[in-house]
Amino acid sequence: MPMALKTTVLILGTVWPEPKASAAGVRMVQWIDEAKRQSLNLIYASVSEFEASKHGWIHDFGGVVPLQLNRENEAKEKLKTILKTQRDDLGASLIVVYDRFIAEEHWGHVIQDLFPKAETWIEAQDLHFLRRERERSWYQRDSACDRSDRYRELLSFLRVDRVVVISKVEREILCENFGLSPSQVLWWPLRFNLCPPDSRPWSERKSYVFIGNHRHSPNAEAIRWLAKEGIQHLRSFHRDAEIKVYGSYPQKSLMELHRPEMGFYM
Repeated sequence: MPMALKTTVLILGTVWPEPKASAAGVRMVQWIDEAKRQSLNLIYASVSEFEASKHGWIHDFGGVVPLQLNRENEAKEKLKTILKTQRDDLGASLIVVYDRFIAEEHWGHVIQDLFPKAETWIEAQDLHFLRRERERSWYQRDSACDRSDRYRELLSFLRVDRVVVISKVEREILCENFGLSPSQVLWWPLRFNLCPPDSRPWSERKSYVFIGNHRHSPNAEAIRWLAKEGIQHLRSFHRDAEIKVYGSYPQKSLMELHRPEMGFYM
């Protein structure tokens, strides 16, 4: 991803990324990789508790500074202290990346106060308001559902210099439907390491895979549908088909959908 060569990148998140548990975690590792590739100084800060057993992997990236933030006043002092070598012209050599708009809502005024010249970015991950409005309209069967999430997220985008999205379609939505400048909204696809391809011909394969964090409600809904209807549909034209579901944070109610005799594996 093209990025202006700045001295320091400060990533502010509400949680520490877990790349083995979610695509969001994989995404933030992508940011770390890119910063290190460009030989940038990187500070990763979060208000959530840093647990070595879950988040210690961050030390594998040499030079990345994990910063635990607590109350706002303490956080200000920590940020000023750890970046003090830049002195008064710090803002000219600092990029602040907010991990989703919620982080910008929480820390935007702090960064503006401390480093008014900093270049500010939001890693959107996905458009949260789009997903929430779709969910509300589905359950409520009402196209005039609550729009408050939309206004919050869009206002957050308008307060920063750059917004980074994974989906090209979502970039089009922001630019064509909501008037954001194409130069402000950057498309950066998700990057991950692929497994070696299966050498068997398609005619010898029977497994379909679903993978996703089970705490994410769209994923949970999809798993329930696959167990109830999806596997039956697949077996109507592929007799030996089986669905294998993988993901972190499994819920008991979902694990009870395990039916090997029906070709459904949790």
